[in-house]
Parts: sequence; C-alpha cells; structure tokens
Amino acid sequence: MSESAQVSSIDALRQFRAKLCEFGVNALESLAAVEMEIRHVEAWLAQQVKYWQLQIRDRGEDVARAKAALVRHKWGSKDGKGVGTTEVELEVKKAKRRLEEAEAKIEVTRRWQRELPKAVHDYEGPARQLTGYLEADLKQVMAMLDRMTNALEAYTAIGAPPGSAPAPLPIASERETASGPESKPCT
Repeated sequence: MSESAQVSSIDALRQFRAKLCEFGVNALESLAAVEMEIRHVEAWLAQQVKYWQLQIRDRGEDVARAKAALVRHKWGSKDGKGVGTTEVELEVKKAKRRLEEAEAKIEVTRRWQRELPKAVHDYEGPARQLTGYLEADLKQVMAMLDRMTNALEAYTAIGAPPGSAPAPLPIASERETASGPESKPCT
C-alpha cells in the first residue's frame, strides 16, 4: 500500500537551475547593453543635429556663391548677354538640392530626438520590472530549487527497506524555515 516515491533524476533539477541561472545572467547583461545603446543613440542624435546645422550653414553659403556666379555670368558682358549660363544654373540647382537635403535631415533628426524619449519611457517600465524579477524573484526561485534538490537528495539517501513505509522527509532547520537557505550563486 505504501510505496516509495520514484525519484529518477535530481540532475534534471540541477540542470534546470543552471539554465535558469544562465538566463538571469544573460538577461541582466542584455538589459545593461540596451541601456548603454540608448545613451549612445541619444548622444549620436545630438551630434547629428550639430552636424546638420553646420551643413545647412555651409550649404546655404554654397547656394549664395552659386547664385552670385550666375549673376556674374549673366551680366558679365556689355550687352547684358553673358556667356552660356547652363552649367552655372545647374550648379545653383545642385547647391539648392544639397541645402534642401540638409534641411530635411535635420528635421528627421529633430523628430527622432522628440520621439526617442517616448520610446525609451515605454521601454523602461517593463525593463525595470524584468530587472526586479531577475534581482529578487529569481534568487528566491534559485533558493527554492536548492531546497527541493536537497530534500530529494536526502529522501533518496534514506533508502526505505522493502515493504516498509517511506521515512518522512527531513525537517528544515529553523534558520532555513525563517529566511530560506543560502542559494548557490550562479556560476
């Protein structure tokens, strides 16, 4: 009527604990890497704004120079008819396109500067929850797995004689009951 429990693989618990520990370490490292990447992107966006502001200034000057060259070509002769201005007109158009490109780039960069903090805020809440789980709850789970493993090892070490009732599981010490056993660090 009373049979002993079939404890077949305590190693499975140990392997699970090791994989869970590995997950915790990897997850914390990933969260730290994401935080560093966020700071990197914020700094990069600030640099891009400065870069495109300088480009707008420089390209604006290029447009002014190209327009001045066009005026010189148009009015460079006595009768008001300058030498061919097609190439100079193309230079003005090219300079204007480059200026427009820089203005568009700075607008996109500024838009991302406005949107990034919102996205970071949306990320930080769940990231804090995961960090809290990894730093607190995961340690409790590890301690529970250690207690389970120890209890199963103690149970299998008892080895009940055939036909007798299984021996009760060892009772945890008062210290372990109050605060939980020390969990093995992740290695």
